[in-house]
Amino acid sequence: GLPPSSVAFHGVILASMKLGDASNVLDAIENATKSSVHLNQSCFEQSLKCLFPDLAADHPTIPEIRLHLRELVDTVTNPILGKAYLNLSRSLRVAEVEEEREKSRAVRQKEIDSRRQKAWEKAHTSLVELYRAAR
Repeated sequence: GLPPSSVAFHGVILASMKLGDASNVLDAIENATKSSVHLNQSCFEQSLKCLFPDLAADHPTIPEIRLHLRELVDTVTNPILGKAYLNLSRSLRVAEVEEEREKSRAVRQKEIDSRRQKAWEKAHTSLVELYRAAR
């Protein structure tokens, strides 16, 4: 296997996109979250493009993705899928908030970086859950 790094993660995602193989993306996300690989918005967007290419193409920004996921919650009859849509939307909102958080006297940069990392890890985990629920 590859050493756990965000560069290796991006490489696996890009290769999987070329091959059209979502299973490698799922494995890469799970391994990255277990290994504490630095995941960020760029990693999420690449993962989304591979797992849900139509969603990524039609809704290029995180706020647009969140809005669309909220709309989908009302249209699905499968409660597991509805919950997965809602969980991803919520995870993305937390990640957005953490991305906007600024350093202050009370909050050091290291803590901000840690919170962002955890938020994007959760967003990736929610993306995997949605993918599995949708299949």
